[in-house]
Amino acid sequence: MLHILYGEDDFSRREALQQIRSGLGSDLLESNTTLLDGAHLTLARLRAACDALPFFTTSRLVVVEGLLERFEPRYGKQSDKRRQGPDSEFIQDMPGYARQMPQSTTLVLLDGAIKPANPLLKLLAPLAKVQVFPPIRGQRLNSWIQDRVAANGGHITPEVAKLLGEHTSDDLWSMTNEIDKLLLYAPGPVITENDVLEAISNSREASEYAFMDAIMSRQLDTAQRLLHRLLDEGTKPPQILSFITKQLGLILKARDAMEHRVPRQDIQTLLGLASSFAVDKVLMSARTADIGRLSAAYNLVLQADLDIKTGTTSDLLALDILAVELCRS
Repeated sequence: MLHILYGEDDFSRREALQQIRSGLGSDLLESNTTLLDGAHLTLARLRAACDALPFFTTSRLVVVEGLLERFEPRYGKQSDKRRQGPDSEFIQDMPGYARQMPQSTTLVLLDGAIKPANPLLKLLAPLAKVQVFPPIRGQRLNSWIQDRVAANGGHITPEVAKLLGEHTSDDLWSMTNEIDKLLLYAPGPVITENDVLEAISNSREASEYAFMDAIMSRQLDTAQRLLHRLLDEGTKPPQILSFITKQLGLILKARDAMEHRVPRQDIQTLLGLASSFAVDKVLMSARTADIGRLSAAYNLVLQADLDIKTGTTSDLLALDILAVELCRS
């Protein structure tokens, strides 16, 4: 069975993957699961993983991250060259292999934002169960908050859910952490406005933005202290890297909009942020941001991500080095 899970909402993609994993139902599934990096994968390597017989069970799970992203129509004149070699093998042979893949194997392609014109997606979609996970914002986010609270035995009114959504990052990883904390520390099963307002001041989002503020103002000691607070609170290194990258992009957009005298309300729409708190933080950084420094910061984050993925540096050391380099840039 072939599954394709893609979209910007990483949290929901991961939940869908967990549901697929749970549906296979074997205690031995962990030893029969293979994770592959789609950015450098060959079709031969994929076939070898999928064709392998499951070990003492009836199911095998193969998860490939980032394969479809290789085929995004964003490379201009270089795209034809990229379609040769390993890439062309996927285009020519992957649909045929998907039809004859062993029934014992469940193959999941896990990707971020993918355009409908993606050539490999167009070829494989008719052969797969496809789920798309766009960002959850606005009223959909409010409804998601209510459902999440109810699923965990609590209750929150639409008004209080809206308040929580406006004052917390629209990243569902962050939102889930806030909901879990509210359900744990609130006096009763009903989450009130006062509960939310009290939690806001101590939220991970506040720590994330304080960390970014320290980076932008080159306060190295403060940045390192806040970085380790985030890590101690359970924030994963990839989430921290993702937050930094996202904020740099938002600051660049906001800076450009401010230079063109775009009204604040229109800037908030342009940035796609529901939280006024988040918009204020971005605008504060954008007012004093240097374009050259922001570009250099992007390169530093990309290098840190590469060092982690290739095993050149441990994730914790890479983040410590990144904090130093960002503050000194």
